[in-house]
Amino acid sequence: MRNIYNLPTKINFPESLPSDVRLRLQTVILDSIRRVAEQSAGDDAQFVAESPARVEPVRERFTAHRLNPERVTYAIPSYDNGGAPTNVPLKEAKGTAHAAPVRLRWRHPHGNVADDQVVNKTSIFEDQLIAIFPGWQAVRVHATRYAVTTNLNRAIIWGNMLFGARSYAILEGPIGQARLRYYVVGTTHALHARDLNPGTGLAVAGGEVWGLKRRIHWQPQLHDDQHGFFMLRALFTAEGQPMWPASRELVEEFYNELKLGRPQQHLIPRELARPLVFGEIDQLIAAEKTEEAARKLAELDAAAFALVDWDVKAQYLIILTDAWTLETEEIAIIEILKSISGRLELDAALGLIKQKGKYDKLFRDVNSQIWSLLIEVGKRFGDPGPLSYRFLVELLQEAGLVPRDWKDIAKYITLGPAGPVISPNLWVETEEAARSFVEFLGGALEGIVMLVAHPDKLLEGIAQLVKLSVMVQLAEMGYPPAVTFVANILKQLAPQVVYGFKGAQVLGISDSMLRRVKWAIIWEVASWFIGLGEIKAAISGAGVTEKLAALGRLLRVLRLLGKAAEVEQSAAKLEHLARLLQKVSVLNHENDVLRLFSHLPEEDIVHLARRMESADVQAVQSMAELTAKHPELAEAARHALDRAEALYRLETRAGKLSDNLVAGFQKLASRSGFNNTELFNLMAAIPGEHAEVYMRIIRGMPDSAFGRGIGARGYNFFANLAQRPQSMRFMADAGYETFSALYRHSNYDFVRFEENLQALEDLAQKMPVDQRAVDYQRLLDRLARGDAAAAEELRTAVNARRAAAGRPLIHSFSAADLDAIVEKTPDIKKIRELAKEMDPGTRGSLFERWGNRYVFKQKNKVRVVKADNAHLEEIEGG
Repeated sequence: MRNIYNLPTKINFPESLPSDVRLRLQTVILDSIRRVAEQSAGDDAQFVAESPARVEPVRERFTAHRLNPERVTYAIPSYDNGGAPTNVPLKEAKGTAHAAPVRLRWRHPHGNVADDQVVNKTSIFEDQLIAIFPGWQAVRVHATRYAVTTNLNRAIIWGNMLFGARSYAILEGPIGQARLRYYVVGTTHALHARDLNPGTGLAVAGGEVWGLKRRIHWQPQLHDDQHGFFMLRALFTAEGQPMWPASRELVEEFYNELKLGRPQQHLIPRELARPLVFGEIDQLIAAEKTEEAARKLAELDAAAFALVDWDVKAQYLIILTDAWTLETEEIAIIEILKSISGRLELDAALGLIKQKGKYDKLFRDVNSQIWSLLIEVGKRFGDPGPLSYRFLVELLQEAGLVPRDWKDIAKYITLGPAGPVISPNLWVETEEAARSFVEFLGGALEGIVMLVAHPDKLLEGIAQLVKLSVMVQLAEMGYPPAVTFVANILKQLAPQVVYGFKGAQVLGISDSMLRRVKWAIIWEVASWFIGLGEIKAAISGAGVTEKLAALGRLLRVLRLLGKAAEVEQSAAKLEHLARLLQKVSVLNHENDVLRLFSHLPEEDIVHLARRMESADVQAVQSMAELTAKHPELAEAARHALDRAEALYRLETRAGKLSDNLVAGFQKLASRSGFNNTELFNLMAAIPGEHAEVYMRIIRGMPDSAFGRGIGARGYNFFANLAQRPQSMRFMADAGYETFSALYRHSNYDFVRFEENLQALEDLAQKMPVDQRAVDYQRLLDRLARGDAAAAEELRTAVNARRAAAGRPLIHSFSAADLDAIVEKTPDIKKIRELAKEMDPGTRGSLFERWGNRYVFKQKNKVRVVKADNAHLEEIEGG
């Protein structure tokens, strides 16, 4: 008899295991299985499958943090020291060309995050000059606290957390002494990028350099009272844009130092940062010095406020509301709202404010920043879909610009074979309605100007309103061109207007404020109704404008590559390449190729541009010829085209590319590690009606959720999520961290997860209405912390639903119960079946007890042999 061995080629592990661990385990286990089979099989045995490790050697993914700063050694897990990192020398592959290694010019501080300090007093640099900008705008050091650190990356983080709403500088010194430190100090006032010189176009380390203009006077060194000197490493605007004195070497050193730093040294743990940033503020609040606390809160931005829990954010909002609210305090209120992770946290925080009776005062005090607040809330927490046609009709009816009864429209409009016939009386009555509407608005116009995208057209308001009213009435009669025209305008509305309205809906602001936002929408829509000749010109030029916009975005990358002088030549190459690619693509026009290319991740454009530099693209007439003459360029172009087609698939399903869709796609394309086929399939799997929500939550997910690191999500997770609108909505409302905790509690199973969501909804309905938002968020917090009582409460709610549906209940077991089950169930397959109907904590305990009973109870029976092939070996007589 001949034995045939069907060997496994792949092992499926739970997503909770990091990908590098899965890879190592799979390699060891598959090799061990094959070795055992070979040893026990006869000479005539047949092996059907080969271990992947035999077909293609497994290579670990390169990770920069294992490379030492000098780039001469690389750390790999040791076999002889329990897996501890061991440095091995790097060898250069023959025939490979590479860029010169990144090196630092000077010695810099180095140390651990535990040594970082936040000092709550003025620094030794107080009032010293940093720079003088045009118009004699002097920027000096001024702050009541400062940070000291030994890492440039952490210096930037401390600056963003302590002075995020202002500006700050990073100093290094004392120069020439052994004990170097970075000092992060605030400035006399906030510098804003919009008020300063634009970038020079000079590229360093892939970024556009600011602040090298000669007309800025810089003070490159500051000093202390011991005659020690400190180098100015960078000055940051309130938007986080760094600027430098006129020294390219200083800029290159800055970026090189960031690049060579070890990732584990870049992070500041939340438990360390929170007391250092907010400790003094909390002490002031406890001492009832709320005005001083409010001033210090006004220096912070969303990055700092993200360190505290939602109930603390609510307390800070009340402090800012009770203080003498100036513009800085108003901006701080918006920054706190920016830091809230989801709609549920927002509702809970505002619920606490309502309980304190401060809700109305909060919005009365946010005076000059009210529109910014509405826009931010609408962008973060509002319904992501566009405004509907029916919404516009009801809005115009409310304003008296469109009759509520279609019969009143039919009196003036008749649809004939040649098109609509409009009675002259309609124009007269509509103009009268428009005049009445404008007179009714009165003083609201000033506030509306702040929202609309075309305030210059307000003077033409009456004529525009007349055109809008007539066009909508034609659409109400079913005239197809009018329906299409109005629908397209709704898609093109200024985002600020839409966000402002949705923010007002989320916050439930007063009727008078909501009315102002509605009128702003009417003005914005009306501003699109330009003259007939202008409409024809706009339509004929639309394709050209879109093409130029796409080329502009692409060529900006070439400028950053230092190719500013070759822009015209590069544009011609790009256009010709787009024509070649369109012939082998599903895209309809070369302009589509350019437009979609301009929305790809920047690294894709850079890669394509570098391959295109030396190629005579315009001499090539087909992709086959391009592949033969310039294979590297052809490969880069096809890679970019595959990604563009994936983005086009998303666009066709969603109907339009929004900021959320583009940003979400870029994040998936650049950070997920998915190949282009996976990326295309994922875009095809996203339902069009849920695409906006899906990509919004992708934008909000932390970087750790992508790639191959610990906690990263795989392709199956994103594909399954795309088919789960209920799960999407929960992540959008609750935030990624809360979602992850409940997903883990659900054993990484979407079916069980959504069963838990339904049970949570049942629990929420039992809470008092006026306290529901607060109590529900607190329940989620308890579940996220692993609170046993909260888990039991959720399990009881799940079982109530299961009992009503006649399904098996999820049981809770005591330690004695689990021991009894394990004692009579040696088969691991049966243990797995039993575990399916247990909660996660009980399930884990069951597996632990089974392993202790049947694997580890007999001590010293096996040992781990650490060699080229790690394996278990039985000890004779052990």
